[in-house]
Amino acid sequence: MVREVWQQPEIVTWSQLLLDSYEKLLGHQLIERKDNAQARAQALFFAPLVVASHGTEADPILNYGNQCALDLWDMTWDNFTKTPSRMTAEPVNREERKKMLAQVAKQGFIDNYRGVRMLVQENVS
Repeated sequence: MVREVWQQPEIVTWSQLLLDSYEKLLGHQLIERKDNAQARAQALFFAPLVVASHGTEADPILNYGNQCALDLWDMTWDNFTKTPSRMTAEPVNREERKKMLAQVAKQGFIDNYRGVRMLVQENVS
């Protein structure tokens, strides 16, 4: 039996980290906390809002996207989690994205971002 993404132990753990970090930084819960870690991971994955995160690499790679994020970018989990996060902004908007990420680095989160996010395909030759 193939497990759903949100059922994988590493994703259950990551979901808890996302939820705990959000609550610690903002002082309230992102979603209602369910009975156990797996139920919380499922609730986060199917929440009616986009939740995405990326790693801390020099060129950060997306490492989590809930179903809303996957639907928004029309991607599978496997493709999403191999995508550099910079590829979610058009080249002309990457400076704005850079400023937003600087704010995230400074305060740990951003909760007022509004903008166009898309997957940009670049030719790699």
